[in-house]
Amino acid sequence: MRCALCRQMDKQIYNNLPQSLRHLVDEIEAHVGFEIQLQPKGDRQNVSELHETDEEFVGVMPRYDRATIEYQRSVDEISDEIYAHELLHLHRYYVRNIPHLYPKKKADGPSTAGMENWLEHVVIYGEQLKLVPTMATKFNADLEGFWDKCPWGLSGYALRFNLITRYLITNQYCSSTTKKAMGRAIKELTLPFSLRAAAKTAKSAIRDKRDFVVSVFGFCEIPVDKFWLREYDTKNRRNVWYDI
Repeated sequence: MRCALCRQMDKQIYNNLPQSLRHLVDEIEAHVGFEIQLQPKGDRQNVSELHETDEEFVGVMPRYDRATIEYQRSVDEISDEIYAHELLHLHRYYVRNIPHLYPKKKADGPSTAGMENWLEHVVIYGEQLKLVPTMATKFNADLEGFWDKCPWGLSGYALRFNLITRYLITNQYCSSTTKKAMGRAIKELTLPFSLRAAAKTAKSAIRDKRDFVVSVFGFCEIPVDKFWLREYDTKNRRNVWYDI
């Protein structure tokens, strides 16, 4: 199957991707029966479908009839590292049938999109590092800097969510230096709970998205009844919504 990344933008984009990333594109497209679109943010047709946070310049829109990688400024800014990341998001949704988190109230859209992103990152970063091992140095530096800024001016559920998601990512994928930065941050916070125990419980549920959400949100004291889970039904090529 010819690739939409190749056909719709610069013909060299697909050919210049590493074989592992071309394989991801081919597998996703073969599975869903339609092409991955690559388009500028200004061409967005459905704002509510985008899974992004405000500071990001690339995001994905996984619809039942269209999969889009959307960029903010220029397609030339999308590196192999970013392609790997966004393709993994799409692969998990379409091929692995991992459900995505959506809000029941439109006003909760931005915060929900951010939380969904980081829940997925707990798994995706490990796979991304295998596909693009050259990103490890910057990845560790970014996480080390993140922990050095803890508690990030946050409190309540937002602080807990940042703590548990970054703890899971750091503990699984980062260098000893980054883990030490995390240890210093946690020690200085003098938390009234065991972050390690909460992360251990969440990690044990990570293979089931619903159980993972329930575990993380329970720790963060976020009511799960404010959200839907949406799953791609491969057989009928439609989205299925259900309560957590």
